[in-house]
Amino acid sequence: MIYPPEITISGSDIKSYPFYYTEWNVSAMVGDMIHDESYAAAMVAKTIADNDSMVEGYSFFTFTDIFEEQSQKLGQFHGGYGLQTVDGVEKPVYRIFEILHKLGFKRLGVQGNDQGTAELLAVQNDVDLQLLAYNHNVPSEEIKTEKVQIGLESKKNFAGILERIDHDHANPMKKWIEMGKPDYLKQPEIDLLRENSKLQKEQILVENGQIILNLLPNSCIFITIPNYFS
Repeated sequence: MIYPPEITISGSDIKSYPFYYTEWNVSAMVGDMIHDESYAAAMVAKTIADNDSMVEGYSFFTFTDIFEEQSQKLGQFHGGYGLQTVDGVEKPVYRIFEILHKLGFKRLGVQGNDQGTAELLAVQNDVDLQLLAYNHNVPSEEIKTEKVQIGLESKKNFAGILERIDHDHANPMKKWIEMGKPDYLKQPEIDLLRENSKLQKEQILVENGQIILNLLPNSCIFITIPNYFS
């Protein structure tokens, strides 16, 4: 859903009104398991990046899997619309919004090879450089692990922080499957799933301004380089 602003907002009498992108998600179907997978995080990253500055705000549908329009589905992970499960376990899509919330307000230009399914969003947040790499394609199309090489303007060495969303990171459904897919959870089990949902910080060293990533299908990698602009 990418339309130029001059097409989306046309007519002198409506240009003065705020324009919002509301009630959207990665699938229109309850029960579509991509709602609960890292696919949703990668698609949200691409959607927000592609539509940056086109609207006043976004409203994701919905915040939780507690959903009154249909009967409540069984199971902690059942392909519901929510950012969280019925017990408040944060899905991968919740974590990408957590990352997006951290971003600064100055988007930087990115030049590179447009082939493949990997893309990069670069942002300046005060003196920090923030890089969000994501690898997304629709379910019916080909996607593979992409080798992403990022060259920074500064050729200095930097210490950075890396956070991942993929099959093995920020993925509580994987742990739930290992637990035997219980329909009902006790509090210690909920706590364990929420712990598995959290973003984990890794330390990285950026040498000579070069970063090389292996970006898995439908995954996201967020890198913060503190004091890059100082």
